[in-house]
Amino acid sequence: MNLLSIQFWLVVVLALALYYITPQKYRWCVLLLVSYYFYSLSGYKNFVYILGTTLTTYFGAQGIDKINQHKSKLSKRRNKEEYDVLHRKARRILITVLLVNFGVLFFLKYFRMPAGIVRMFFPESELFLSWRALRIIMPLGISFYTFQTMGYLIDVF
Repeated sequence: MNLLSIQFWLVVVLALALYYITPQKYRWCVLLLVSYYFYSLSGYKNFVYILGTTLTTYFGAQGIDKINQHKSKLSKRRNKEEYDVLHRKARRILITVLLVNFGVLFFLKYFRMPAGIVRMFFPESELFLSWRALRIIMPLGISFYTFQTMGYLIDVF
């Protein structure tokens, strides 16, 4: 969708109207849905990546927040062992989500290079599938939203 098109500006006006008539508690939902709508215009395959990042970050942050709430009720000096166990659980969640999301980012951005090198030296090798055979398209702004969501997750931790 072109930024100078009437269709774009109609969607923006509609989004603003929805935003301001929605109760303040749920305005973030309007922004999220409108953002998803605009992002999905680039293709449904790209939408899978942003949705996956959103879901892993959301559930990871929820898990870490529950652990942090439980930790805050404990006295660090009296229940040091239980506090340490909870901290390790939160750290495991953080590391898992970071690895998953940065793993997807790394794969999408850097798979072409090793695949090309292997194909160059071993043209008959099936060790790496060709990039075209996988039909993977680099999603728009994947680095930006991956680093933003991971920054949020680290803040929650």
